[in-house]
Amino acid sequence: FIANVKYTTDGGNLQNFGDQIRYSQINKFLTFPEFNFINIGVNDGESFIRLEAFADRLLAFKERTLYIINIGGGSDTQWFLESEHKNLGVEFHSAVIKTALGVCWVNKNGLYLYDGSKITNLQTKILESEWSGFVNADTMIGYEPTHKHLVVVRDAAASGATSGDAYVYSFITNSFTFVEDMV
Repeated sequence: FIANVKYTTDGGNLQNFGDQIRYSQINKFLTFPEFNFINIGVNDGESFIRLEAFADRLLAFKERTLYIINIGGGSDTQWFLESEHKNLGVEFHSAVIKTALGVCWVNKNGLYLYDGSKITNLQTKILESEWSGFVNADTMIGYEPTHKHLVVVRDAAASGATSGDAYVYSFITNSFTFVEDMV
């Protein structure tokens, strides 16, 4: 699966398909024909930022919206949009990480986990105003599997005094630790 791609048309023009997900044919990896596509949220003003698969679901993140597509059927005619979630999108492709526990992502509204059946907001302990001030368009997330920690780094792009600050979330204790200048 790929999304938010640019193709050169037969006329030689470059065309952006920000609202489209394309998929390869069986056993023809990295081949994405024009007729193998899924259109979701077309012309909504958002483009796809990241795709991540977990179990038999495809999580398709736009800037503000998350789409969960059930791809468990044997063919593309059996796939369907399972759910749409406003305000659960991401602004940065590195704001999503796949873990053994599920897919996790971060945005100004929270820190989320999709475990294959439900979405849980893990960020219930930090004041909303503090969290929304911490998270920005370049916030990234990582996972440390030995201790089951999520690491949310404030700013992956900047080199300012607070860009390396991070929150570390422990799945074991369900708690956060703030680390100044971690990176």
